[in-house]
Amino acid sequence: MSIFFKRALKPFYYFIGLIFASLLALYITLSSSLPSVEEIQDMRMQIPMRIYTQDKKLIAVFGEKKRIPVTFEEIPDNLKNAFIAAEDNRFYKHNGVDYFGLLRALKSFLTTGKVTQGGSTITMQVARNFYLTREKKIIRKLREILLAYKLERNLSKERIFELYMNKIYLGHRAYGVAAAAQVYYGKRLSELNLSQTAMIAGLPKAPSRYNPIANKKRALQRRDYVLRRMSENNFISQDEYINAYLEPVSAKLNTANIELKAPYVSEMARIEMEERFGKDAYTKGYDVFTTINSKLQEAAQSSLKKNIEKYDTRHGYRGPEAKINYNQLLNSDFEYDLEISMINIDKYLKNFYEINKNIPAVVLNVEKKIIKVYTKNNQLLDIKLNEVIIKNQYFDVNYRKKIKSFDKILSIGDVVRVKEVKNKWRLSQIPNVNGALVSIDSNSGAISALSGGYDYRLSKFNRVLQAKRQPGSSFKPFIYSAALNKGYTPASVINDAPKVFKENTVSGAWRPKNYGGKFFGPTRLRYGLAKSRNMISIRLLDSIGINYTLNYVKNFGVKTEKLPKDLTLALGSGEITPIELSEAYAYFSNGGFGIKPYIIEQVRKRNNEIIYVENPVRVCGNPCDYVSMDTLQFPSAESVEEITELRKKAGLPRFATQTVDPRNIYQMVSMMKDVVKYGTARKAKVLKRDDIAGKTGTTNDQKDAWFTGFNRDIVTVSFLGFDNHSSLGKNEFGSTAALPMWVDYMKIALKGTPKSNMDEPEGLVSAKIDSKNGLLASPTSESSIVEVFRKENVPKTFSKDIKTNDENQKEIEIEKIF
Repeated sequence: MSIFFKRALKPFYYFIGLIFASLLALYITLSSSLPSVEEIQDMRMQIPMRIYTQDKKLIAVFGEKKRIPVTFEEIPDNLKNAFIAAEDNRFYKHNGVDYFGLLRALKSFLTTGKVTQGGSTITMQVARNFYLTREKKIIRKLREILLAYKLERNLSKERIFELYMNKIYLGHRAYGVAAAAQVYYGKRLSELNLSQTAMIAGLPKAPSRYNPIANKKRALQRRDYVLRRMSENNFISQDEYINAYLEPVSAKLNTANIELKAPYVSEMARIEMEERFGKDAYTKGYDVFTTINSKLQEAAQSSLKKNIEKYDTRHGYRGPEAKINYNQLLNSDFEYDLEISMINIDKYLKNFYEINKNIPAVVLNVEKKIIKVYTKNNQLLDIKLNEVIIKNQYFDVNYRKKIKSFDKILSIGDVVRVKEVKNKWRLSQIPNVNGALVSIDSNSGAISALSGGYDYRLSKFNRVLQAKRQPGSSFKPFIYSAALNKGYTPASVINDAPKVFKENTVSGAWRPKNYGGKFFGPTRLRYGLAKSRNMISIRLLDSIGINYTLNYVKNFGVKTEKLPKDLTLALGSGEITPIELSEAYAYFSNGGFGIKPYIIEQVRKRNNEIIYVENPVRVCGNPCDYVSMDTLQFPSAESVEEITELRKKAGLPRFATQTVDPRNIYQMVSMMKDVVKYGTARKAKVLKRDDIAGKTGTTNDQKDAWFTGFNRDIVTVSFLGFDNHSSLGKNEFGSTAALPMWVDYMKIALKGTPKSNMDEPEGLVSAKIDSKNGLLASPTSESSIVEVFRKENVPKTFSKDIKTNDENQKEIEIEKIF
């Protein structure tokens, strides 16, 4: 009998052994695919990149996932208890797996054939969220269990809970509780009340289904469940439970707390970060500190928008943007119905943005002197004709006509823009012209402010970096500098007279002229530059040579490959971007040294570890003070220790190379100051400073308007033009369209700053000359001025044609002096 039983049980033993071996093989296989202990303890989270100004104001956040890492200690007790009550009330008792929960999941599987319940503990959710998928399969569940055991063996409960609270997905791209608090309530964790805490704790089960923004009813049911569980587990009192239960849903979608909107800047920084760090830029939690000064950035954006709108207003109202179907304003009986109109208009205007406070609206009624509109902001407004800002109707850039009646330009259903100005609503429009403004530190290249267009939502094209435009007369200073380098002086006289050029020109004979067609005869270079006389520049370039000039302007960092190889170069017919022009003008500002504009000062991780520090070439004074240099290079640093740390990361200071004779630069700056004093940039005199210089620029047919101005420390370029290169209009110049923008910005940039002039270098002397002919002034000269010369280039003769022996003797004495 015993032998019979032994024989009968033998297959059973084989079966049990086979199951055991299979389970062992499965265990070994699954265990071998799990992360190592080191990987478990180095669990990294995808943390978005944040862009800041130099003074640490948040500009933008980039990254697929919104996450704000917090430590276990930073998580409020109510929030901890809410999650434990809702997700795993035995968290501090089990070893990673809740067997009762698993039995419920197994029962569900046997009943339905599908895994509909997870039975997952917080530890198991950490395992799934970090390493595995959310797919409900038995193998995945087994891996999850094994990894949960491994987590519990190697990490403390507090560390596991911290990882869970930072990693869990809570809807609307929010990963972790701190991000959820910001997204749903615009608050820090410490600022959440009990009701809000419970609402967030209810999200992990189904972030989309129980989302308080997408489905308030279900979210409220889930919140109440969490509150009840907290009460049952004695985490809150009965009074706390009742008060929180009676709280209404207060969640709404909150974006990141952006302190300064500067999209052209943040996009520049984003692109550079991706080029430098690849896709890791969006996931490693980098804090990027730019060179942007928030006060100056606001001034740049404001001045650009203001002056674009001024141009647009000057040229008249172009008409409505679109038109709603008239049937959308009628009821079922085809009668006009205000209530139906407003409902349909609300739907129609969803695709229209408010741009710079220009609010979209639909015209409901039109009379001769008044219109009634309904706005995107649900306002019914009356706009009066005598209160409009735009007085004229646009026909083309050179022709406009006064608006005398609304019914001549608008009709019912038209989509228009309205704007509140001085407490009154006015008819407005979105400008179709655009522009750019960039301001840099001429001693380092640090970009202090940058605005690449009227509105980033309308056009992401960054005109500071990407707009290749003709600089026009803004290029003339480089021609003049080349001439000074070849022996000319500010007092040299060029004949401002017509001339036909047949060689070294554009195809065929060229008959250039000044704007307006007038010629003024013999003119000193200083005066010719101040008045921006075309013929002076052309004759000057013809005299010194095109190839020589092209080689010379390389000393200003100008790329010559795409510059014209003919005399139109004198009129700025090549192409250059605003940022390139600012770099070239920095040589005039800083004494002839080459710098490179840059936007990122430093990059840190969330733990404040320094990852990268820009180490630009800098212009250093004489004597060169290293401590002062570091203070200027790292203005965001808050202590000497931080400056020392940044310098260590950046490396030794790098000094700029001087490529242009400082005497040449000093003379050119002196000449460009006269552009402001009595030349084409006289409007800049409103700043009441004697340390500013610059040059206006206007191209053929007024397609481009520029002003580039500077003092010893700052270079600012302003530009206005149509993206399609059409004309701005016959009365639009650098002095009228671009200079006012520059002035508005510099009022802020220079406010409270001391005057900053270039020191006069050795090798220069001043002498009185006759303003009519540039020769040394004689006692009988009717008008004389003081001019600055290189010692070797001082005039040798007096202005009087016939000299006495005494005058000849004076001339010899002057030669000895100089």
